[in-house]
Amino acid sequence: MTGIQNPGVRKGPDKEANDRERQAESGLHHRRKIARCGNGATAPVAHTDFFTADGQFGSRDENAQQVDEGDYRPVAPDVVTFPSAARDFGDSGTINVQYVVAGNEAMFNVQVPRDCIKDPKCTDAFGWALSAFFAGPSWVRG
Repeated sequence: MTGIQNPGVRKGPDKEANDRERQAESGLHHRRKIARCGNGATAPVAHTDFFTADGQFGSRDENAQQVDEGDYRPVAPDVVTFPSAARDFGDSGTINVQYVVAGNEAMFNVQVPRDCIKDPKCTDAFGWALSAFFAGPSWVRG
């Protein structure tokens, strides 16, 4: 994710380039547990979401097998969008998510459009985003 900055710290162009290179090497990920619902539901299982330096966003199951693939794109300082996710839900809008990085941890804030509730495709797309970036385990570099 290009343009990552620690809150309240101004950085020069060389420092930002070094930060981008360091992040490109390690990526950003987080672990959470997903409950499987329905008859015969099981206990929550480990699940990992990840970002890569080349613009991939995806998920891995409890066996570290990739089970979801998508993309992300920086659109403004500290804001990314998820073009393939919006398309997957048939939404013609953009899924914008603000982020803040502090040390090795990242926090996210999904920007739900005010009129989204009126459009089922929008509510599906942003439902996905809210479930992916809910307040839970920290996202960490590494």
